Amino acid sequence: MIGDNVIANWETRITQQASFAHILAFQAVVPSEIPGYILGLLRYRFLLYIIALAITEVPYAVVAVYLGESFLNRQTGVFVGLGVTVLLLAGFVWLRARSRASS
Repeated sequence: MIGDNVIANWETRITQQASFAHILAFQAVVPSEIPGYILGLLRYRFLLYIIALAITEVPYAVVAVYLGESFLNRQTGVFVGLGVTVLLLAGFVWLRARSRASS
């Protein structure tokens, strides 16, 4: 579906220009399957991909487990507190990204 020359160009750009922070942001922003496919196709270093995946997915998994547990145990305060914390953190990240983009 994608030509060999396009893949070769992307592979060169990813290996030469993309820092770990770029890969981490890419992993955090898009659904987790997509970076796996793209970075695997571009032969990005597996260890760095796994580290980026862990950094972005472990907090999500922990919060999801605590949210589910607090919901099932009817701990309204914990449920609402975690939900509000996640929303505030997401809002902060969004505002920071927006201010950097306008600079």
